[in-house]
Amino acid sequence: MGTLTTESILHLTNLKWHEQFKPMDFQGLVEQLPPPLQVVQTKAEAQEVYTLWVQTYADIYPAFEVPLNDPQNQQAYILYTRNDTGQVVSSIRLTLDSPLGMPSEDYYPQEVHTLRALNYKLMEFGRMINLLGDLELLKRYHRVVYQIAQAENIDVIIMTLKQKDVAFYHNLMGAHLLLADMQIPHGGKHKVACVAWDIRQTKARFFKWVGLNQIEGLPA
Repeated sequence: MGTLTTESILHLTNLKWHEQFKPMDFQGLVEQLPPPLQVVQTKAEAQEVYTLWVQTYADIYPAFEVPLNDPQNQQAYILYTRNDTGQVVSSIRLTLDSPLGMPSEDYYPQEVHTLRALNYKLMEFGRMINLLGDLELLKRYHRVVYQIAQAENIDVIIMTLKQKDVAFYHNLMGAHLLLADMQIPHGGKHKVACVAWDIRQTKARFFKWVGLNQIEGLPA
């Protein structure tokens, strides 16, 4: 298979929410996507992922309404998987910092301001849904997150997650706590924290966990 550009792989010009998206040209990345990961390429796929978000967040945050035409999606990589019957059962969204800001920064404005003041290039890792609880799938997603961050020259990835998961991400890749309780007012049962993953300081155990070469960020 020949080397493909981002534009030829993603072909996002027919998606309203990606019309202004100008991603880096990370050649061959999608060729390396570990199955069953896929990238949203069509309006039908976008609608299926949106339906997953709506259904999932209705259970987790009853008062949260997922916007249909979220302008943040114009600056995002959206990946997903299907189960054996074709149903979309997982997703992630990687949103690049832009004049729009980042999706959750209203809950951590001072923290993100400090990072921007250091001239860090930022990306928010969110909409992580894994209905099947598949650990191997989780590893594959994190592997691709790292590769996209490298391709986009990201310095720091902002992650919002349950407080109980903070220690896991600190031990895995060295993510450090920005905000212990984001006080998200959508009726959820769990307190949500915010952490920062400095790509340059990623721990060696992360690369082993996801199966990447630590030096080049390529499959081990």
